[in-house]
Amino acid sequence: MSQANTQIQNTSAWHQVNIRPLHPEEVTNQGGPDIVRLVEPLGKGSPELLNELLAQGKDKLEELIGEHGAVIFRGFKIDPPRFRQAVLSAYNASRYIWMMPMPPKLARFFLSLPIVGPFLNWFLGVIEAWATGRTLTQKDASTLAYEDNIQFPHHEFGIFFNIPRVIAFLCQKQSDTGGETLFCDAELAWKNVRPELRAHFETARFIRYKNENQFLPPPFTAPALLTHPKSGVPSLNLTGYHHQLVAEEGQKLFPEARIELGDHDENFMFKPTLVDANGQPVELSEADYREIISAHLAQGILLPWKEGDVLFCDNYKVVHGRINGGHPRKVLQVMLCDYQKNDTRFFA
Repeated sequence: MSQANTQIQNTSAWHQVNIRPLHPEEVTNQGGPDIVRLVEPLGKGSPELLNELLAQGKDKLEELIGEHGAVIFRGFKIDPPRFRQAVLSAYNASRYIWMMPMPPKLARFFLSLPIVGPFLNWFLGVIEAWATGRTLTQKDASTLAYEDNIQFPHHEFGIFFNIPRVIAFLCQKQSDTGGETLFCDAELAWKNVRPELRAHFETARFIRYKNENQFLPPPFTAPALLTHPKSGVPSLNLTGYHHQLVAEEGQKLFPEARIELGDHDENFMFKPTLVDANGQPVELSEADYREIISAHLAQGILLPWKEGDVLFCDNYKVVHGRINGGHPRKVLQVMLCDYQKNDTRFFA
């Protein structure tokens, strides 16, 4: 290595931080998969240092999330405006590309047009708020709502036209108790489902979702498996979920955590139906649902948030969800980055 390259390496922002696994006291549940790496400053942390890390070392971040699944930057004194600035120094981000039936590059073009772009951002924001219960804070970030309800581990927007490959989270306000987010190794969970059950998904044309307790437009359809765009490894694309079953299985696996149904959970009682290669429905039993849920929870960790935490995760490799709320309620902001076109998305 040349002297110049040695100097660049030695002065890199990544030499001002420590990278390590989470300690046992930094997760609510003991054990679980090794899917998170924590990055902390060796000296005084600052938003400027985080900006340098992401601007200079996106390849390092990609290496870490590719190997493990998720990376937390802790101790950098990040607030929402600086969070947005830091994320945009490494990735293109947008709230709405997942909703647009066109390639990500073309969708980004329309969203950037004068007059048309602001209208589309507003209009799609209204639709998202109605459909998901999210309160929008700006065009490329969102504050999540309904913190008191259960949420099956899922790929963010895995059933839509474009899928974010990377998700960035910011903890704007932490909870005194509870408020963890569930992160699961989606690829390992899928491997641990018994072969007979996996075969239904491997041969299915798609999954059809219909909510038991809500009137919806024609049922959603989605690919049964989601294939990682870089590694080619599949995972289960079961975005539809049944909150009562998730709560019951979570109570078994995480007895140390508060897991209970909230006021909004009655609106999330999905029972997906597989459609086989011949177009015939394949009904799954409650035991099948419970096996799928427990396989994912068994490969999960409950991550308590610290105020100012910034977490990046691979949305194909790692699924995330929610099994309880915090007290007082935590506030997360989310940015969706590096969209991949979902060529298998369709209505049926």
